[in-house]
Amino acid sequence: MTRPGLVAVNPPVFLRRDFVGHPWFANHGLLFAAARAARAGWDVRMVDAFALPSSDRVPDGDGWWLGAPVPDLLEALHFDCEARPLNNDQEQLFSELSAPEKKIVEILKTEPLPRDELVRQADLSASEGNSVLMILEIKGVIKETGGEIILMRN
Repeated sequence: MTRPGLVAVNPPVFLRRDFVGHPWFANHGLLFAAARAARAGWDVRMVDAFALPSSDRVPDGDGWWLGAPVPDLLEALHFDCEARPLNNDQEQLFSELSAPEKKIVEILKTEPLPRDELVRQADLSASEGNSVLMILEIKGVIKETGGEIILMRN
């Protein structure tokens, strides 16, 4: 069986010329997700647009691109953009839900909820709840929007 994989990308960012202050590029959530996936046995690849040799500040219209250009990110990932159908391992990953994941889905069938309330109703610890929500979002089952978690598919 092929190990599941995760490609974590900290992308370049566009700032308007009238931007005031220091842009916060906090990628702690990305690093946390990659570390959790690696610890769970996933094959993890990570690329940071701000750590590549081509990272720069490039003028574009009424703003600046910060970080490496997207083609350089794809090259660093050795990314194959060719579309392929899901294999059996991928279908299994997306079709099977753990007990805590099923509990979250059942709660969200009634209404969208804020993250904290959803974790409380599911009777999960904060760390377990956030991990379950992250995995469900990776699977495409849920999405966080407007401060609430919504169910994308059953």
